[in-house]
Amino acid sequence: MRKRGFADATEERDVGLAAVAAPVRDSRGELAGIVGVQGPSSRFDRRAMQVAVPMLLEHAASLSTALGWSPDA
Repeated sequence: MRKRGFADATEERDVGLAAVAAPVRDSRGELAGIVGVQGPSSRFDRRAMQVAVPMLLEHAASLSTALGWSPDA
């Protein structure tokens, strides 16, 4: 997950459920929360996850920035 910046799971915890999630960091770079998208694995397949990831990462970065995080720090 660290290298990609997000995690994904298909039917890992619940049959028929797929999800992607990205971390939200605070001003110290510590985990403050996560942002995720999930749906039925029959519709939220690998392709749908790939489409969702850029927006997910953008929103996670925006929230992290609002909390004072800077990737350059």
